[in-house]
Amino acid sequence: MPAYRRRLAERFTLTRVARKVVGVGSVGTETWILLMEPDVGFEPLLLQAKQAQRSVLADYAGPSEYRNHLADFSRTALFPLALPLPAEEVAGTLAGRAFTTGQPVAGSQEQDGQRVWVPVLDQTACTGVLAPTVPHATEETLAQAELLGVFAGLVTAAAARVSDIPGLRRRGRPMSLPAGMQWDLLPPPSARTDGAVIAGILEPAYDIAGDAFDYAVNDGDLHFAVLDGTGTASPPRC
Repeated sequence: MPAYRRRLAERFTLTRVARKVVGVGSVGTETWILLMEPDVGFEPLLLQAKQAQRSVLADYAGPSEYRNHLADFSRTALFPLALPLPAEEVAGTLAGRAFTTGQPVAGSQEQDGQRVWVPVLDQTACTGVLAPTVPHATEETLAQAELLGVFAGLVTAAAARVSDIPGLRRRGRPMSLPAGMQWDLLPPPSARTDGAVIAGILEPAYDIAGDAFDYAVNDGDLHFAVLDGTGTASPPRC
């Protein structure tokens, strides 16, 4: 749990627990509703806690061949969403080529199939890569794999709203509390609109140096701001 969320949770005390009836997607897992009473000055919190375990379909479908990697905050490495798969460097790898170009990349043909790397998209922003294994990387197969990348991006973005796992998997090293809060306030690091491709990044990515960026697209106009919050003479490193 990020430090700023832990500090919030420490202001509450767990007072009641109730077991919850789960839906089809959570069959076989224990789920509870938690009542958290505030120490002072806050409304009570109702939280859901769910047991983390392997899918109940794993015994029938086998392990997944779809490897979802998310780009770290410095955009130099791709970390697997599921452990303990190894990370992939952006520079000099097939995964990195798919991530930087936004195009599917096919690996060599092996006896058990051919691994392809496709970009994972959150709307128009590339957030990582997906690596399914297919019998042969034909044009039609690559097009279908690209659609899987779009779907994986939607699922990952939805999961990030209710879970800390996607954000934690993206951290290549410890991140300071101010940097974590700043990343939560920033717009997506990349976006695409008619007539423009937007990209921004912060260095240092795991700490803050007083710099930030923001943008908005309104009625065909692109507004972009590069900010130097410390007021130093050096240009912002965005």
